[in-house]
Amino acid sequence: MIAASIGEAFHKTRALLFKPFSWNRWAKLVLIAWLAGSLSGGTSFNWMNSRKVESAKNPSASSSANHQTPAGSSAGLNPSLVKKVQELHAKKYWFEHGLFKGAADASGKIPGWYMAAVVWPLVIFFVLLFLALIIFFIWLSSRFKFVWLHAVQTEELSVRRVIRQYENQADSLTSFYILASFLTLVYFTAILVPMVLQFLTAMRAGGNIVIQDIGFLWKFFWPLGTLFLFSVLVTLVFYTLVGDFVVPLMASEDLLFKEAFRRWLSMYRKSRPAVWRYFLTKLFALIVAGAFTMALTIMVLIMTALVAVLIFGPLYLMLFVWVKMKIFFWVCAVVLGTPLFVLAMLAVMTCALPAAVFFRAFSLYFLSRLAPECRFFTGQGANF
Repeated sequence: MIAASIGEAFHKTRALLFKPFSWNRWAKLVLIAWLAGSLSGGTSFNWMNSRKVESAKNPSASSSANHQTPAGSSAGLNPSLVKKVQELHAKKYWFEHGLFKGAADASGKIPGWYMAAVVWPLVIFFVLLFLALIIFFIWLSSRFKFVWLHAVQTEELSVRRVIRQYENQADSLTSFYILASFLTLVYFTAILVPMVLQFLTAMRAGGNIVIQDIGFLWKFFWPLGTLFLFSVLVTLVFYTLVGDFVVPLMASEDLLFKEAFRRWLSMYRKSRPAVWRYFLTKLFALIVAGAFTMALTIMVLIMTALVAVLIFGPLYLMLFVWVKMKIFFWVCAVVLGTPLFVLAMLAVMTCALPAAVFFRAFSLYFLSRLAPECRFFTGQGANF
């Protein structure tokens, strides 16, 4: 079942993307897949500043640097006094240059009327704006999930007709994602807040606790940290099964989310081993596809950098260095750099398109074999 689905998914990916090959088709598919949330956004990195890296690599140097303080520093002073001075400097800068400029009274405190009239309305405005944007993108992504599904299945890049066709299913999916996002946020906040409070309490109690101490991290973070990682894994599996199985059932059988989820649960109870083999196979395939996509992305970025050097290098020498017309250089940089940046981002997203098509087709072929009555591919064109 798994091997056959993989083979058919490869053939479907090749047929959709390369028979015939069209840049226009690729660009439309990239846009649809991106709006549907089916393109991986890259890899996130945790950046540390260089001083922390040096301290982690050479603790002795860090400790000696702490003891060899220059004259005029806070060495030998009362720590509470030093902290008070730092807080006063921070307040002074914030009052003089920040949102509270001119708002503090003679004692340095912010009047209650200013907080009520200026600060809190701004905070509430930006929070509501942030929530509105999240809801809008969930609404948009829910609709394009059906457009993406239809495109992979039928090889027809229709947007308006598909959105109108699955409007009720998309609204139901939007409601689910909003509720699930809210519950996920509350749950992970309930896990992270005790971890942060526990860490701050330990820092206040211990004074000079070394963060790199493995024993310290294990003692204070392993219960909630393990729960956090396990919860992330469960959340990813749950959202994966919704996208891979529940959404296709909603589209093929004209069901809303609740009915489609119940339908999927009944199918899962009959074929638990096959479903878990599917998840393990997809995990391995994601690792392989991620490495391949990362290699392609690096190649595209290197080529983009070379093109940028060839374009902007001569302009920099002529306008910025020789002629000293800096404003014209910056105008040319914006005019030429904007389309180059857009093309580079499109090329980077294009690198992930074959994997996105493959995984969408893989789930559909597997679901067709899991429940023979749900056949999504019946030759050219399909049952949608």
